[in-house]
Amino acid sequence: MYARVVEGRTLYVNTTGEPKEVPLGAPGRGVLSGQSVDRTLRLGPWGVEVVE
Repeated sequence: MYARVVEGRTLYVNTTGEPKEVPLGAPGRGVLSGQSVDRTLRLGPWGVEVVE
């Protein structure tokens, strides 16, 4: 799992073949999915999301 801040947004990449849950410090919005993200980001295997 990798996370990088890019221009004020955080890019999350699941680098495994298993689903992962990532605790977040605050609610946000998934830029790629358009979904609201509560305090837990759920990424599928090899999933990617940008949260703002």
